[in-house]
Amino acid sequence: EKKTKKSDGALKGVVIVISGIQNPERAQIRDTALKMGAEYRPNWCKEATHLITAVANSPKVKEALSKKKTAKIISAEWISDCYSKNKKLSERKYSMIAPRLKDDLADDDDDGGGSDDEDDEADGYTKEEQQEPDEDYQPDPKKRKLDDSLDEAFELNNLVDENESTDDDIDTTSTTTKPKQSSTAPPNNTQQKKDQKQNVNASVTKLDESNIADINKLNSFYKTQSDISVSFSEFVQSIFQSAIQCAKKGDPHEFFADWKHDTPAPKAIRRIVREFDGEEDQLVGQLEKTCNQYQLYLKESETPQEELKQAKVNGPSNESVALPDYLTGVRALLDDNLPQKDKKLLKKYIVAYNGDVDKKFFKGVTTHIIVGDEKDAENHLDYGVDSVKIVDKDWILTIHKRKKRVPEGAFVID
Repeated sequence: EKKTKKSDGALKGVVIVISGIQNPERAQIRDTALKMGAEYRPNWCKEATHLITAVANSPKVKEALSKKKTAKIISAEWISDCYSKNKKLSERKYSMIAPRLKDDLADDDDDGGGSDDEDDEADGYTKEEQQEPDEDYQPDPKKRKLDDSLDEAFELNNLVDENESTDDDIDTTSTTTKPKQSSTAPPNNTQQKKDQKQNVNASVTKLDESNIADINKLNSFYKTQSDISVSFSEFVQSIFQSAIQCAKKGDPHEFFADWKHDTPAPKAIRRIVREFDGEEDQLVGQLEKTCNQYQLYLKESETPQEELKQAKVNGPSNESVALPDYLTGVRALLDDNLPQKDKKLLKKYIVAYNGDVDKKFFKGVTTHIIVGDEKDAENHLDYGVDSVKIVDKDWILTIHKRKKRVPEGAFVID
C-alpha cells in the first residue's frame, strides 16, 4: 500500500507514447505509467515527452525526433524500474539510441553552434543526469523478428507488380516499334512472361490453412447474423478496413478494443499487428495486401455460389424475381459416391436456394450430409456429431419439386 502511494505522482508531467510493443505487455506498461501519474497518447503529439519503444529506428521514433529533439526514446524497462524504485529515474541509462543517431534521425536545421552543455540539453538529458552512475540498470533492448512468410508474401506481391508493368511495356513496344515477325522467326517471350505472371498471381492468392480456417469461421458467424445486409466478401473487407483505419490513426490495438462482434477477429490481423506494430507504413501496407489476398481468394472460390444465390428467374409475368431461400442455414457435404451428374444437380439446387456446399466435413459447421442410399451413409457415421443429419438426396429433389422446404425427417438415415 505504501508502495502504491509513493508511486502515485512519480511520473507526473510525463506523457508517453508506445511503439513496437504488443499486448499484453503494451497494456501493462500503459497501466503502470498511469498509476504513477503519467498520461498516455496513442500518437506522438506536442504534449508527448517519452516514446517507449522496442525498435530504435521505427517511423514513430523518427516522427518524435523530427517534432521534438528533446524527446526521450527509451525502453519499457524504464517504466517498470521507476515503479519498483518508487521514483522517476534518469532516462539516459534506458535510451534506445545514441545522441548522434538522434541528430541523424531528427529533422534539424541547427547550424551546430552552442556550448557542450547546450548540446547535452538538446539531447534530452541534463548535465546532472549524464553524471549519474550507471549501476542501477543495464538495458537489454528487445529485437523484433519479422515473419518470414509475411516477408515472402510481401516480396511476391512486388514481383506481381513488376511483371504487370513489364508486360505492358512489352506489349506497347511490340505494337509500336517492333516489325512483325516472320513465320520462321523464334517467338518472343511475351507469352512466357504472362504465364509466369499468372503463376505468381496464383501463388499470391493461395492462402494457407490458417487463413482459410479464418474465412470459414467468419462465414459461419456471418450466416447466423440476420442484421448484416452486405455480402460476405464486403463483410470481410469491412473488418480489414476497420483495422486499417485504426493503424492509420497510430494505434492498431484499438481495433481489438472496439471489436463489436461475438466472434474473434481474423488471426491474420492479430499476427500482422504483432509483427508490424510501430511500423505504420508497413503495417497499413501489409493489412491492405492481406485484405486483397482474402478478397481474391473469395472471388475465386465463392463467385459461382454467390452468382447462383443472386440469380434471377422469369416468373409468369416475365418479370424478374429472386430465387426463394428454402435452404437458408443448410451447409451440405455431398457424398463422394454420388454420381457426378447428381452432384452437379444437387449443388445447383442447394446453392440456388440459399444453402452452401462444403468441399469437406467441418465439425460444428456442416449441417447435412447428402447421400445416395443407406450403404453410403455408413461412411459418415464415425463423425460422431449429433448436430449433423445424414439425409437421402431425395430431400433436396423433393424441395425443388414442391417449391417449398419440407421437413427432412422422412429422409434422414439413422
